[in-house]
Amino acid sequence: MPAKTGLSHAGAAFTSVLLGLTVETYVERLALLESVTDHAGRIVTATTGGSVDPGLGGPLLVATGLSFVWGVFYHAGRFDASAGR
Repeated sequence: MPAKTGLSHAGAAFTSVLLGLTVETYVERLALLESVTDHAGRIVTATTGGSVDPGLGGPLLVATGLSFVWGVFYHAGRFDASAGR
């Protein structure tokens, strides 16, 4: 069981990294994305009292939020589908 679920999580993480790099290449020109990550970075910096750089905190907060949303949909899709069987 751990090998089966571990492999799917490793594959998902690897795919996320590749897709993230690809999306970054195409979306980098959009000012909206930059403004969102800058604002998130300022929030993280203000929350931590300045111990986290906004250039690191913004993308980290955005990536964490996207990972959380993905996890919720994954959980709902996997366990709601198996409940009907």
